[in-house]
Amino acid sequence: MAKRLDLAMRRDPFTLDESACLQAAQELQRYKSEPYLSQGEDSREAAALFKLFFVAICHQVNWDFLLGRMKERFYSPDPKEMILRALNCTASDIEMLLDGYARPERIRANERAKILKETASIIKDFSLNDLTALLFPSSVEGAGGLIEQINIFPAFSQDPVKKKSNVFAQELMRESIATFNDESRVQPAVDYHLIRLYLRTGRVVAKDAIVAEVFTSALPTRMRLITLLRKKVGEALALTAFYAKKTIFEVNYIEWQIARQRCHSDQPNCTGPWDDLSFDSAVVAISATRCPYSHWCLANNDPDWKALKEPEVRKAFY
Repeated sequence: MAKRLDLAMRRDPFTLDESACLQAAQELQRYKSEPYLSQGEDSREAAALFKLFFVAICHQVNWDFLLGRMKERFYSPDPKEMILRALNCTASDIEMLLDGYARPERIRANERAKILKETASIIKDFSLNDLTALLFPSSVEGAGGLIEQINIFPAFSQDPVKKKSNVFAQELMRESIATFNDESRVQPAVDYHLIRLYLRTGRVVAKDAIVAEVFTSALPTRMRLITLLRKKVGEALALTAFYAKKTIFEVNYIEWQIARQRCHSDQPNCTGPWDDLSFDSAVVAISATRCPYSHWCLANNDPDWKALKEPEVRKAFY
């Protein structure tokens, strides 16, 4: 098993299906984005800093649940107050913050408290001008860009594929908290929901049977293989966006919603109505009564493809 995986990873173990990317893009062209309604933050510095803390600890936990709790119990219109709250955060605070969460084994209170404290300790002495310069550079990519600047935080720098960094940049743009002169260059934020969607729709395919077996079983998964998979999903997402004539962060958002709302790990909802109609009516409108990909998706027609799942990894950046 190990030797066969080693051989498979000597070359790129995944291939990208351009025709499947085109099929997905044709569905996504029907998406018409709605203007984002401001949540009433007192300043863009407060809004961006809140997003920084939120994204830093948003992994393997429901986005909406965590966002609602942090809005209620952590957000402050005063950036210094939020920094102080993060600095003083304990594991008990995280347990109270996430009390009632349906997957208590994923709360990982010590880990999230440490991330908040670590992030806050780096910027606790920043002036408002320093904070503004950190969070609102002119560009996303390149020297002095947002991605490079937030590398000072371990929560963002540890991931070789920069998922949280790209999520943060995308959220600033999607919610009009910040604008950048190179928004078209923002990279995909590849999480496990998107991995599952791209494997099942056949846009990313394992070249070797032993690699495919990893994603249908409880076999241990090597981080290098996962990193290669995430990079290939990012390439496929960028190609899908190109074919759809949409920005990467638009497609990233739409497909993340499709994946988490429909393409569930154990019981994907391919042909029924959406489980939740409250999250974004523009995504629902693409196809109200079935998954927009259901008529051509390989997993909807073949149980072997439906069995494909994202690797289980206990990492704060995954």
